[in-house]
Amino acid sequence: MAQANNPRAVLLNQYFANEFGFYFERQIAGNIIYRRLTQNNVVERIVAKFPIISGNPWLNQQMREDASALFRLWGSEHNLRILSIVRNKVYAAYREPTNRPLSNPIITPWWLHIDPQVYGVTADFTFFVTEYLPRGTGLSLIGRCEEQGIASISEPLLWCFFLCLTRACVGMAIPPNHGPNDPLPVEREILPQPGRRPGRLAHMDLHIENIMFGDCTSLRYEPAYVIDFGRSTQLATPKQAAQYNLSGVGNLMHQLATLEVPDPNDVVFPPVNNIQNSLGLRNFKTQASREFIESQTYSEAFRSLVCMCMADDETEVPGLRGVLFECQRHVNAIGDWTILANEIRRASKHCDPATGSIHSILLLWKNSNWGFKSRSIALEDANGHHGLVFRPLANAANGAAATATEQTLHEASGLWTRVVIGFL
Repeated sequence: MAQANNPRAVLLNQYFANEFGFYFERQIAGNIIYRRLTQNNVVERIVAKFPIISGNPWLNQQMREDASALFRLWGSEHNLRILSIVRNKVYAAYREPTNRPLSNPIITPWWLHIDPQVYGVTADFTFFVTEYLPRGTGLSLIGRCEEQGIASISEPLLWCFFLCLTRACVGMAIPPNHGPNDPLPVEREILPQPGRRPGRLAHMDLHIENIMFGDCTSLRYEPAYVIDFGRSTQLATPKQAAQYNLSGVGNLMHQLATLEVPDPNDVVFPPVNNIQNSLGLRNFKTQASREFIESQTYSEAFRSLVCMCMADDETEVPGLRGVLFECQRHVNAIGDWTILANEIRRASKHCDPATGSIHSILLLWKNSNWGFKSRSIALEDANGHHGLVFRPLANAANGAAATATEQTLHEASGLWTRVVIGFL
């Protein structure tokens, strides 16, 4: 197993190993993933974030902004959760969030106490602990699609991602842990929220590596998350902040739909295309590519909403409530058009006979109460080989094999079926 060689990382490794039994697994820039095995042979992981370079005021400021935003967003279901924070003068005001003892699980205490006589200069720099998200970033998802010859992600799955990211924006607009409010351990981001005034928090760095996916087990169902609030700031008005965040979400959905990510080293002005909005509004200019606008892979409703969020004039980006409503409406309707057999036929129909590449994939993780523990969909390539395997379990109610029919993702009832990328 690789070991960290950064001086600060070495000190953190000693601290987490000695105090909590967490051992270094790997380091990604200023983030260290730690792992431990419980007495019940359950693997637990956490992520420690720290300023990797000493004496860098810009990094220190980013750490403070990130911690401040995560503290205010604590409880927001679709934004990364902070678990623990070092107790020093920088973070002294960050009291333990109300209802934190009810969250599942509490792996480390809220306050991390550092003895300078034992851990030396570890007490001199700030760091905090966040939850670990095992299914990778949006960029890793696109990379796996390319590796496995998947030419497009199914629209139902994209609608689910769209809803998750829009809810994250709602959480930024109305942070749960703000003022006298006592947030729940996990709080669904909904609109409207009577009596709550929207804030002005803008992420400012919504790119494909700042969205991640949680895990799904028979007990926990974790959606897509927004991470890294180090560049977040307060804009002039709540409307401006919401539109800026939704503009970033539009760009993310465009990249997930096209499986194309701009090279960050290329300075390219985004294209501006005219489009007639299918939702009845006037023509507008969008930064979405002409290929996406004219694509037949996705519905006009999906393309229109993405293009609206990518409006060249940010004042024309739709409001949070409108985007949330559209995403909810389409996710609620998924059960009408994602029957498993239809999805398999759709994938087979669009399979390139020359290369065997699959042009579409949908992976749903069903609620265990419906008789499913683990499933993925078996899609055949041109030679009849299965790239993924559908594994139905015996239905707990009648012992029969679980039906292949996909049931409606029921948002209104609260039985929200999480989505997981089963092949990551």
